[in-house]
Amino acid sequence: MGIFLKQLGITMLEVVISMFIISVGLLGLAGLQLNAIKDSLNTARQSQTAWLVSELVERIRANPAGQANNYNTTLTTENCKKPVKLCLNTSPNQCGPAEMAAFDIWDVFCGEASQNVLADAVESLKLSTLSISCDSDCAASQANFSISLSWQIQSIDSQQADIEKQQIVMKVRP
Repeated sequence: MGIFLKQLGITMLEVVISMFIISVGLLGLAGLQLNAIKDSLNTARQSQTAWLVSELVERIRANPAGQANNYNTTLTTENCKKPVKLCLNTSPNQCGPAEMAAFDIWDVFCGEASQNVLADAVESLKLSTLSISCDSDCAASQANFSISLSWQIQSIDSQQADIEKQQIVMKVRP
């Protein structure tokens, strides 16, 4: 007759294997969470840059005398200088169309914080280039504009130098 021994617990090997399987699963979930956060931040940046482009379109629309040539520009983070005349909260007669256009471009792209309102989209959104060009019929009031705004997205690992650029381009008729 054979003697049968009943197992009265789990072995150490079974515990180690279970812990390994659980840790692999948790690491996978952590990676998914990290990607979800990165994609969420990228989507928020894209939404904010679309808002900035819409803001610029509204300002072009509000300055019809400055539409023809004054908004044609390419602005980078290096040449983000304050305009000579700040046209914020001034009467319309104090700023000409060209001065208003220069202020609009600077205020939307570069700007500065005032009255506890965050500005400086260049730094907060990692913007790199703003390009505005008149596509056709620039002298007419129905000019077509292309507005391009690009920004940087850094990889998940902040130690890596992988910086990719994203861009939003809107073709508008203000």
